[in-house]
Amino acid sequence: MKGKIIMRSLEPLENINQLPSIAEMIKISQSLAILDAILMPEWEYRYFSYNKSWNNKQYMASMRDGEGSHYYILFDENNKQPSCLGKIYDRDQSIDDKVYSMVNKLEIFKTFLEEVAFENDKASFYFHFDQKSNQWRAIPKEKNIPFLGIMKNKQKEYIQWAEEYYETKIDAKVVTEIFEFKRLDERMISNLNPNIDLNDLLKDINEIGYPY
Repeated sequence: MKGKIIMRSLEPLENINQLPSIAEMIKISQSLAILDAILMPEWEYRYFSYNKSWNNKQYMASMRDGEGSHYYILFDENNKQPSCLGKIYDRDQSIDDKVYSMVNKLEIFKTFLEEVAFENDKASFYFHFDQKSNQWRAIPKEKNIPFLGIMKNKQKEYIQWAEEYYETKIDAKVVTEIFEFKRLDERMISNLNPNIDLNDLLKDINEIGYPY
């Protein structure tokens, strides 16, 4: 079945400060989730998801590769300045026990670490946006961050990955339109997956919060 055999891994991010702004990260995460929803109607075989109703003014983005590796990103707009906390687990890297203890000392991660859904017992990296320095920070290091290259390379990275993962040719123009946050319509959906329409996607659209 499509989506079960993993052939191409997502590219790492060379440096954590190559991540875009929090606002842009939110849109990229929504775009990734709606693209996966169109290409793969069966939720359990998707890589990317996004929940705009995770909590009060909190939104959760995730990636799961079906083999154990994953990331969770929590966006919070409850304060004047939005915040972003993230956690990555790469099953191909050994776990450094010091990572959790280092993050556990940071007050901003207190609630995040208590969330069972984020699987904090397995962590390779944590990252967050530091409002004081206006920079992204990562623990234990700020280089070669697994899976986050797609946040920088967007449609280029997604097309290369998805064509192999979903075993289909993907309309690059529509993918670009979605990353540009153009309103989703029947043409865009049909060009990516002729077997579904807008009505089929309404539940996913509402959960993701993508415009249509």
